[in-house]
Amino acid sequence: TEERDGTQEVRSGGEDSIEKIVQHVVVDRLLGKGTETGAPSDERRSLALQITSTLCGASDTKLVISAGLVDTVLCVDVVKSVFMNVLCASGGKGKAKAEVGKEHHLKPLTTQVLDDIITNCCESVDCERRLAFAKAFLNTDGRFDTKTKTYTVASILMLEGGDSDDEKTAAQRASLWGLYVSFLEERIVSAPDLHSSTVYIELLYKLGKRDLAFPSSNQARYVISFFLSGSLFDLSGLSISADNVKKVSKKSKKKKSKVPTPPRVDPDKLKAGLRIKELLSTNEMSSNSAASRAIMTARFYSLLSDYISAKNAHTRGSGVKGGRSQLTYQTLAEVCGTILHLEESGAKPYIGEGVSADATKTSMDLVSKAREIADASSIDGLTGDQKLRAKTDFTSSCASLMMALSLQLMCRRDTGENESDDDDEDNDDEALHDFVSDLFDCIVGLCAVFDGSISSEDDEEKENPLSAISGLIVNILSSPVGGEISGKDQIQASASKLTRETVKLAWSGVLSAMSGICTSASSSNELVNEDFISILIESVCGENIDGGDDEESLDEVDESDDEELGDAFVDASNVGVDLDEVDLSSTNESQESQDEEEENEQEDIDIDQSKLEDMLLEDGDAEMGDDGLLEHHAGADKALAKLIKLKQEARKASRDERERVELANRLRCASLLDALFSASVLKSGWLPTEAVLGSLLPILKARKVLAKSAQVSTDANARKVASEKKALTDRLSSLIKDKLSKYRCTGEDVDLELVLKASSDLYDETMHSLNSAQCS
Repeated sequence: TEERDGTQEVRSGGEDSIEKIVQHVVVDRLLGKGTETGAPSDERRSLALQITSTLCGASDTKLVISAGLVDTVLCVDVVKSVFMNVLCASGGKGKAKAEVGKEHHLKPLTTQVLDDIITNCCESVDCERRLAFAKAFLNTDGRFDTKTKTYTVASILMLEGGDSDDEKTAAQRASLWGLYVSFLEERIVSAPDLHSSTVYIELLYKLGKRDLAFPSSNQARYVISFFLSGSLFDLSGLSISADNVKKVSKKSKKKKSKVPTPPRVDPDKLKAGLRIKELLSTNEMSSNSAASRAIMTARFYSLLSDYISAKNAHTRGSGVKGGRSQLTYQTLAEVCGTILHLEESGAKPYIGEGVSADATKTSMDLVSKAREIADASSIDGLTGDQKLRAKTDFTSSCASLMMALSLQLMCRRDTGENESDDDDEDNDDEALHDFVSDLFDCIVGLCAVFDGSISSEDDEEKENPLSAISGLIVNILSSPVGGEISGKDQIQASASKLTRETVKLAWSGVLSAMSGICTSASSSNELVNEDFISILIESVCGENIDGGDDEESLDEVDESDDEELGDAFVDASNVGVDLDEVDLSSTNESQESQDEEEENEQEDIDIDQSKLEDMLLEDGDAEMGDDGLLEHHAGADKALAKLIKLKQEARKASRDERERVELANRLRCASLLDALFSASVLKSGWLPTEAVLGSLLPILKARKVLAKSAQVSTDANARKVASEKKALTDRLSSLIKDKLSKYRCTGEDVDLELVLKASSDLYDETMHSLNSAQCS
């Protein structure tokens, strides 16, 4: 080495010496990787740790090695044996499991050396050198920080803190993160297996989420584009050559052509796609695996949803022009623009042929028309007129929802070899196409009301546009497209998250539209009718909440359940089965639905006939008749009891899961009522008094039913159902206390008879309620 500026640097030609020291001394001798040495002792491991610390510049010598030498010093064998094995050790020497208060006795020294390496690395302004240290740890294990419970990689890559850094530090972080993204891209494409690919996809996703803390969020935008291009498109034909631009001959240049020249493709929108194509070509691959694409698709939807939320949070109160609806619309329009650029540049989406492709094209055309309406309304809204601004919010938010639904259609592609769920996917595709078509009709219908070209008074049979769009939003939140889903479909869960965010935005736009259309409660009577309120109340409280006394109906249900169970297993009792040993749970399904479930669940419950026969033959008192048939015995009774219990448990688990999904969807629809009965809407005056007062009693009854049925159980599925019931009960309680109870009937046109009737109903409900919480 030689001293320079107070530090020791490696002389020219010294790299070979360091490489030999690491390989022959540290790896082969001290760490026992050579053929002549055995397992490393703690003393040799400690010496290897000191040598590594010195070579990394974490000692008094202050040795500075180049970025190319970092991978040599911190090779996989060194990082794994010196750092990971010690930091991940859960107990003392030779301990397989953790003991309370004990750890590997080399852990304090290892932790100190690792902190010194991080400190020395972070003092450098060379981004490539810092990245080299991070790559050394990540090459050993992509989850190094998680497994060692440290912030090694996060500190080196400046992933911790830094929300208010100066310009110099911010520029260094941007440069470092750019190099880090390039490294992760290489690892994702060249990963040898799905596990490795998933680890690096998650690291890239976490980097994108971390970048959302900054207003620019440039890296997050690029990561979104990377996930979009790599997961949904075949990039083998992607290019930005001159072929994408219409050629004009020399003769035609002299004449002014009336046909406009197609615009050039934006290279920035193709940057991620071209990068993936380059990496695939380098690794001699045609595309990423279907499983990797599925994970990237899920992360695309999740990060896009988080990006929209973060963008709105950054601009809130900052004076930036454009509200939440406009910012969301612009973000989704940019994503749709990237998709269009990719398709025009030769990229082919993983889309099926036939009817699905035609339906997708029709839906995309409707999305384009909705964007045209939103763009025209946006221009009109610049005049400053309140009604036109409300129309702009409505059209842009609904167009955002349509774009989110169209993005879900992009994920209905070739994401794996399993074709068992093709029927379910076809049903979801059909629902998406219907949602897009119906939403476009709602936009046109409510815009016509805005413009005054039609009125609900003109045609009584014509559907109320407000009821139509409210019913459509409820259907979206209650379907797998935007609500809760059963199973572990990661793509659908992430896509639903984005859809729910845009649904909330669209509902806010609808309420804003009503404020612009209706200046008073009397002018809104034609739109805010009983049908509109019933749709929202039933989506949260259930359909039959107003029928009869709830406590008596619950008791009747319990009794009918017992009767149905008795009828179901009367034959088992007649043959002598001891049903006391079998856990028979109650069911809320009718006999007709049970018969249908039995047919559907035969495929789910597979009973091995050979095992069942073995159980029947286990008992020694079994005898064979003259005709070779097995005669009845106690073993058959036990086997029959087990079979009954198995089918009962499977049916109960299926019913609990359906009930949990239904409650989760009702809980999401509760946000619609929260927004409808918010202080701003009630203060605007367009919501009629009968709509507010008429909602109190159904919500109170629904709360009482939920509170009574939310019983604690030891069964896992039943606990999930009880948790959902408690959450919905708390939500309804908050709605009554914080929103509806603060409503004040003011004005000269208040119907006193309506107010007295509502008060009488509330009094009767209080007198019939035995629960103090319900009465309060």
